[in-house]
Amino acid sequence: MSSLQVEVKSHLSPADAGIRVVPDRGTVCPTAWTECEYDQGRRSWRMPSQHTNPPLTALQLVMCGAFAGTIAKPVVSPLDVVRTRSQVLGVHSHYNNLFGAIQRIYREEGPKALFKGNGAACLRLAPYSGTKFMAYEYYKSMLADDNGKVSNAGRFIAGGAAGISAVLTTYPLEVVKVRLTLQNSATRPSSVCYNGIGDCVCKIVRHEGFRGLFGGIFPTLVGEVVYEGAVFVAYEQLKDSWSKHLRDSGKQRELTAVDHLFLGSIAGGCAQLAAYPLDVVRKRMMMASKAGTPAASPVYTSTWHCLSSMIRQEGWLSLYRGTGACLLKIVPYAAVMFAAYEQAKGCFAAYNAYARDASFVPAMSSMNAHQ
Repeated sequence: MSSLQVEVKSHLSPADAGIRVVPDRGTVCPTAWTECEYDQGRRSWRMPSQHTNPPLTALQLVMCGAFAGTIAKPVVSPLDVVRTRSQVLGVHSHYNNLFGAIQRIYREEGPKALFKGNGAACLRLAPYSGTKFMAYEYYKSMLADDNGKVSNAGRFIAGGAAGISAVLTTYPLEVVKVRLTLQNSATRPSSVCYNGIGDCVCKIVRHEGFRGLFGGIFPTLVGEVVYEGAVFVAYEQLKDSWSKHLRDSGKQRELTAVDHLFLGSIAGGCAQLAAYPLDVVRKRMMMASKAGTPAASPVYTSTWHCLSSMIRQEGWLSLYRGTGACLLKIVPYAAVMFAAYEQAKGCFAAYNAYARDASFVPAMSSMNAHQ
């Protein structure tokens, strides 16, 4: 009997098609191939079809997510500054008119004020986005059926769990970003002055303890479940629908960066509207300390106290204050983030396919030498 059997399984589905190599004992196969049971329990290895890309590793997914989050944040930083001040400082603040607020901040504090907290935000978003996308792919694979399909309920659960995983790893930096964003150089004598990320962390711990770095984490976790679950469901469903539309119209092509920009913006806007009230409560809670609260903001003892106080004192619409700036922010942010993530995934997939194909020829030559 030959020491090497090679069989082309062309009748299988594209995911299972490829070359199955069944060596005798002692033959070395490439580590990139998948070891599996085949032919009455004998060990075998399957090289994936040339038409399917190898899966990305966990580290590659983290790198893709980190790249996407870091690229997207600076694009929307001025809008995020206005939105945060409008949410926290309340109905009597000067930040309820979007363009007027941008002009006021620029005039009173200079152009750098429009990017306050951007360094802390990027420092947080790299591990946050990396963890989120990697965790989402992992949870999604756990919830997939035998055909690799995931229902919308499964996508929502995977997205929510990924959001929780990401928040728990990066939340203190989010608190620091909010504090730096709300710091007004024109009114520094009346509030705590932070001179950068490190100084902000030290002063929060000194005045409020380590609990101060986790203020508002409960509404944040709830909001993350709602937002991340909704945004992944919307994005994946939009991708499926748009891909089907392209196939039905006879356009046999992969989704482009422009497609991902368009689909990501819609998904981000829909998800943010669902989770926005919890985002407002979260930022109020982050500032709910005597040492760090601006003069216009009250101190809240719990999430429910914050929510009920806002409705009683400012009305239901206070839960959607800053929505305009938020949507103007989230639409380009989600668009750039998803597009950057998909492009980074494409680059890594191409690299993995190249490495896989490069390993095939020398591996086959090595096996033939044992015949």
